[in-house]
This record gives sequence, structure tokens and C-alpha cells, in this order.
Amino acid sequence: MRFSPYLPVFGVLLPFAAAAAALQPPVGAVQVSADLFMRPIGLDSFGCPAYEPWSPIQNLPRTVHYQRSDGSFTTERAEAACNVNEAAKRP
Repeated sequence: MRFSPYLPVFGVLLPFAAAAAALQPPVGAVQVSADLFMRPIGLDSFGCPAYEPWSPIQNLPRTVHYQRSDGSFTTERAEAACNVNEAAKRP
């Protein structure tokens, strides 16, 4: 039997080191459950921190989420716990 230095990750063959790194949560990610993390993607146009879901074992839609004051996540920026919400709500 021949040894392969590659490991399939999401249908792509990667070297073992790269495959192991691909399965680690991104830097700054917030763990939501055992296999679900919210990865920071920067600030939105109002300066509110934005996140997208990330999982080492499943493909997830790339949707923008915001963190609420209780630590949960929402796709509604108006529910986010960031200081810019009051200014953004004014007409």
C-alpha cells in the first residue's frame, strides 16, 4: 500500500499540514456550538463588527451576522450590540 501525503478536505486534496490548518477555527472566531463558529469578517458600513458562519465539517452559506448583547448572533444589524445602531436608526 502506498502512502499519500495528501488528505481530502471539502473535496480538495491538500497536504496534511494544510489540511490540518483548514480544520482549525479561524483566528478570532466565536464558538457557537461544537462544530459551528462565527468568523469575524470586518466592519460593516456603519462600523458594526460583522461575522460569517464557519464549520470544519460542513459547508455553510456565506451570510453576514451580527452579535447581540447576550452573545447570540443575528442577521439583523438593528439587533446587534454595537454603538452605531442608534445613529443608524435616526432618519
